[in-house]
Amino acid sequence: MAEITAVILQASSGVLLGAVLGYAIKKASGAILTLVGLYVASIVALAYAGIVILNWEGLANVVSGVFNWLGVQSSDIISFISSAGVFGASLSAGLLVSMFGLFSIEEPETKKKKFVKRKA
Repeated sequence: MAEITAVILQASSGVLLGAVLGYAIKKASGAILTLVGLYVASIVALAYAGIVILNWEGLANVVSGVFNWLGVQSSDIISFISSAGVFGASLSAGLLVSMFGLFSIEEPETKKKKFVKRKA
């Protein structure tokens, strides 16, 4: 009986922690990507105006290197989660559900009713 309780405790805490981490990652990544997008757009606008010269080949190499690094890190993370057992599986499930909007921590929007004053 104690083993079942331990498994349930690990699974529930993993899902809860995964949901919280997924929500935090989702919010932080949105802000970071917005800032990076504004930065790149401003550099491209300056290059278009002729103020700066942009090395497009170097930019492509940097972006390619970032994606290669992310690919290596994701395989390391997947191998860690697979070795973590029940906690790792439930953590990754909660993380994915929270990040892709299947689970929402925020309050749902309520419809605002419009009251129309009728003329008699």
